[in-house]
Amino acid sequence: MPTTTSFFTDLARTRHSPRQFLSTPLPATDIRGVLEDAQTAPSNSNTQPWNVHIVSGGARDALSNELLKAYEEDRTSPDFTSDYGEGMYRERSYQHAAIVYGARGVERSDREGRKEVILDNHYGASDES
Repeated sequence: MPTTTSFFTDLARTRHSPRQFLSTPLPATDIRGVLEDAQTAPSNSNTQPWNVHIVSGGARDALSNELLKAYEEDRTSPDFTSDYGEGMYRERSYQHAAIVYGARGVERSDREGRKEVILDNHYGASDES
C-alpha cells in the first residue's frame, strides 16, 4: 500500500489533462462513477457549487456546433476572466502563449492563426489522447 505522500506524488506527476477528446462515447457507468467521486470533493461551506448537464448523440452534436458558432461569432461568455492584469501572472501567461503558439508556427501578430490554435485547443476532436 503506497503512503499518502507517495500516492499524491504519483498522482500529481503522472496526471495528464488533454484539451482534446476522443470521438468515442464514454460509457454511462464511467460517467456515473465520475459523478459519484465528484460528490466527495470539498467545497466552500459544503455549498457544492455545480450543476451538471450531460449530453450525448444528436444533442451533443447540436451543442458542439452551437459552441463552435458562438466562438466564430465572438459570442463566448467565459465563467472566469483570463485578464491577469500586470505583473508576474501576465508575464507567465505571455511566456506560455509564446511556447504554445511558437510550437505551431504562429506569431503573436497572427490573429487568425491564434484563433485556429484556440479553436483546436478548446474544441478540437481527435482519435488521439
